[in-house]
Amino acid sequence: MSTVELAQRHDAHDLRLGGRWTRGQNIKNEIIYRALRAAVAVADRMPRRTLLAIGRVAGRLAHLVLRRERDLARNNVRATLGAGRANEIVKECFVNAGENLMLTMLLRRPCLRALDVVEVDDESRRALAGALALGRGAVMVGAHLGPFELMAATVAELGHRPAVVVRESYDPRLDALVDHHRTDRGVEVLARGGRGSSRRIVRALREGRPVGFLSDLGGRVRSSAVELLGVTASIAAGPQVLACRLGAPVVFGALSPMPRQRGIPRFRLEIQRLTADVEPALTRCVATAMSRAIAESPGHWLWMARSLASGDCRGLALTDKLPDRC
Repeated sequence: MSTVELAQRHDAHDLRLGGRWTRGQNIKNEIIYRALRAAVAVADRMPRRTLLAIGRVAGRLAHLVLRRERDLARNNVRATLGAGRANEIVKECFVNAGENLMLTMLLRRPCLRALDVVEVDDESRRALAGALALGRGAVMVGAHLGPFELMAATVAELGHRPAVVVRESYDPRLDALVDHHRTDRGVEVLARGGRGSSRRIVRALREGRPVGFLSDLGGRVRSSAVELLGVTASIAAGPQVLACRLGAPVVFGALSPMPRQRGIPRFRLEIQRLTADVEPALTRCVATAMSRAIAESPGHWLWMARSLASGDCRGLALTDKLPDRC
């Protein structure tokens, strides 16, 4: 069976693409849904440190068990940062991924402020405020680096009414569960494949709000081949196309780890304004900023989530029906 036929077969069972589940998929997904709801309910009642410790243990277990993902991560690190610390970085990224997931779970608790965990210096605050002061909103691009969900929550606590663009869950029932920590903190969720998604993104920008995109892992979106961490890879181009066509400024945000405080991880959110006249140059600026952020905190990026050096530029942009302006 060809790659195209495999993709079509997969799409036929993807509800996000208008497909239908088989009987077996219905049963499996029902079990997964109920298990996830139960797990979240238990996690919501755990002490913070216990929850974070479970995340670290889960990360270590995943590093031991998920051989394919571990090998992919190791190959990616070796291809970009060299073989010297590859094994150490790969183990760190699994452990940190588990802990960062549990740190994100803590956002479900109203007693925790994102700014209790994330520090934003004056320069970063000015960069974001200055971009928004232009009155055209801001396209805020980031990466799956650290507990990335805290970025939108932090921006909301700074008073900027952010929106984030996400892909819907494979099971529509999971959307409310996954989005709870976002919507409860004043973050609007814009489903990438939802009806009228382009209009909603444009409206948020025209209201002068920051709209967040995570561009590093590619996916079924319009992408461009760029140099990322010294190799040719694809990252999402749609946010930069959108910014050019609407005349919206682009800012890049990334989290970097700080010393723990009473056993709780802390991070610094650094925000910088990116400037370029056309999309290809702007996308290269994003890739440069992304590469620097990942290289500075390699143990917090999801090395196991994609294969680098693919140069894969598949997908369809949300921006195809927007008027040209750059």
